[in-house]
Parts: sequence; C-alpha cells; structure tokens
Amino acid sequence: MTTVLDEFAERVLAAVPAAHERYEAVAAQCREEGLDEATPEIFLARYSGDVLRGFAADPASWRAQLTDLAAVLEHEFGRDPEVDSVIDFAFLSQFPGSSAHPDPAQYLGPKLRPPVQTARDWRAAPGYMDLVHQLLAAVPALQRWAQENTYGDHQDVLIHTFFGDVLAWLTEEVEAGRTDEARAVIDVLEQACTGSLAEPIASGFVEGLPEPGEDGQQILEFLGPRLRAQLALQRDG
Repeated sequence: MTTVLDEFAERVLAAVPAAHERYEAVAAQCREEGLDEATPEIFLARYSGDVLRGFAADPASWRAQLTDLAAVLEHEFGRDPEVDSVIDFAFLSQFPGSSAHPDPAQYLGPKLRPPVQTARDWRAAPGYMDLVHQLLAAVPALQRWAQENTYGDHQDVLIHTFFGDVLAWLTEEVEAGRTDEARAVIDVLEQACTGSLAEPIASGFVEGLPEPGEDGQQILEFLGPRLRAQLALQRDG
C-alpha cells in the first residue's frame, strides 16, 4: 500500500534524478532488514547527508543537486505534517552552522530557511552550560562528548544526549575497575541536582543508570542522597 511518504519520495525522485541510485541502494537495504516503511525517511536522510557533505567539499560539483533538492523540499514543506517532520529531521537538521563557506542555506527558500536559522540561534537553558563547564573542569576527558553534542552557532551542548554519552562511558570505566572519573562526575551532579538542573540530571543521567546486576552496577554505590532520591522516584514510583 502506497503511503503519504512513499508518494513524497516519488516526487523527490522526479525532481532530483541524481538521487535515484541512492534511493535504490537504501530501498534494497531496507527490504533486507524489514524496514520497507522507513525507506523514504532513511533515503532522504542519507541522500541529504551525501549532498551537504559533497557541497562542503566540492561546491561546484554538488550545487545542482543541492539546488534541486532544496527546491522540491521547499515546495513540499507545509503541505503535510508527516512530510514536514521528515524534511525537518532528514534534511534541515543536517545543515551546518552559518560559518560554513559557502553556506548551503543560501539555496533554501523562504519556508525552509527560518527553521535552519532558528536551529543556528539555539541556546541551552540557563545554567546548563555552567554545569557542563563544571563537569569538564572535574573530568577533562568529558570534552570529547561535549564537542560531539554541540548544536547551533553558539556551540552550546545538548545536555541530555551529553549525559547519555557520559554515562555510557562511565559505566564501562566502572566495570573495568576505574572509578575515579565516575566519582568525580557524580560529586558534581549531586551538588547540582536541584532547581532547574534537577530535570536534565534526572532524565539525562539518572534514568540511564544500570539496574542491579547489569554491567557497571557499581556506579550506583557512588550516588549521594539527591541522586538516590531521583533514582527512587523513577524506579519505585
């Protein structure tokens, strides 16, 4: 049965003939993995990534594909919420900051340009970056995950995904018998877990803590009273 997104993908392919090869490769992979319904979204995400990376490396060779893709998505945007969601996730979210030269956003139309600019102007909530800086001062090795989770022109950190990456690393460290970094991070979070910072710490860090019996469970021993209270709220209701 043809879906709204299938029809959308057909219109994109009609407007951007160069995308056919990428589409066929994605469709074949999705069939093998039983993900046929996700083909349009996965195709647009991968092809958009190809185009934006290609344009960054060789603007002259990729300008036509970027222009064609931006034009058809400009036409499609605002017509169907499901299609809009795919365009936002698969295309707009991959645009680089405004320091990119040349800036691919110059080829966006009046409907697509504002969401990209909004993303570029994004700032973390008050206090979030102060907490990130405290953590980096306590454990400089966390810089890697801070850099991987920056967003927008201001390079603020997406704190929830940052916490997820940090926790994954810390549980591996604790499982291997290296606990200093985990203790240092938890000390900072324990002190900070109040007011507006309690929510991101609870949902980004505490919620992902291992269950008893899972790898890295020793990290639970390092929790202070504030973090233990958050954990109890989540697990005991």
